[in-house]
Amino acid sequence: MGAGLMLAVRAGGDLDADAPQPVRGAPDTGALAVGVARSWARAGRDVLVIDADAHGTGLARRISAATRAGVPPAQRGLPSLIAARTPLNTHSVLAHCWALPADGSGSVLLLGAPGHPDGARRSAAWLAERADAVAELSGRWAVIVSMPGSLTEPYAALTRAAALQVTLSPARGTAPPGGLRGVLSAFWLRFDPDPVTLVCASAGDIESRQPTNGAAGLAVVGRLGPVSESALLGGRARRRDRTALDALRVASGRLHDRPELSAGLSQDAASTNGLARAHRPSEGPPEPPRRNVAASAATGTRR
Repeated sequence: MGAGLMLAVRAGGDLDADAPQPVRGAPDTGALAVGVARSWARAGRDVLVIDADAHGTGLARRISAATRAGVPPAQRGLPSLIAARTPLNTHSVLAHCWALPADGSGSVLLLGAPGHPDGARRSAAWLAERADAVAELSGRWAVIVSMPGSLTEPYAALTRAAALQVTLSPARGTAPPGGLRGVLSAFWLRFDPDPVTLVCASAGDIESRQPTNGAAGLAVVGRLGPVSESALLGGRARRRDRTALDALRVASGRLHDRPELSAGLSQDAASTNGLARAHRPSEGPPEPPRRNVAASAATGTRR
């Protein structure tokens, strides 16, 4: 298999000094990483999401709430992988990750971090020490590493190992507000536009027609309006979420359509339409989770 891509998703600083602070409805790095992974899976890519959380934001717990299916990292995640004392490679990842619901012919795997801050810091440091091994996993999957919260030392090594970096920055919107405020604006009531989240990638990798607002080394590949976290994580999308999800699909396409990425990703794995256990080492050669897992997704149990 050819080499894929390691994408680091980080929270960035404001591109515009006058930009607002993150508001409710703005995605964090974990939600965006899962949203991009689901978009890539829809396009036929096999994706591994690694939660390199050093702050205890609880991505696995939030996915469980959105999809109504349990993904406890203590059972299958970084805690169980670290406790196993095995090398970080394709085989061990398949033995300690969860498969998430995904549309299309691709698949999405999650290697979740513990929700407690102390455990999250330890697991992030463990990953940072193995940054080269994390990058090597891109020979099997497109690897998306989520690094939420403020900048911390463990993130530096993982960022350096990534072929492409994406950051999130809040900015002032220009489109008229939607929802009830949009209706009320018809009666001459004035409202500020909804803020947007800029999805920015390194300019050397992605060409953008969008202005970078003076941020050196960054190119804007997408602008996301308010969107519910549940919709990004695999839950039901409301009407107001659809515009942001469409924008995310476009941004995701700009990321994965690079020639070296398109040539390298494997597309021969089975799709996962529900939540499944990954393959155990004792069951033979590693293989992607199978399709017959819809029941476990509905009940929140493992098959």
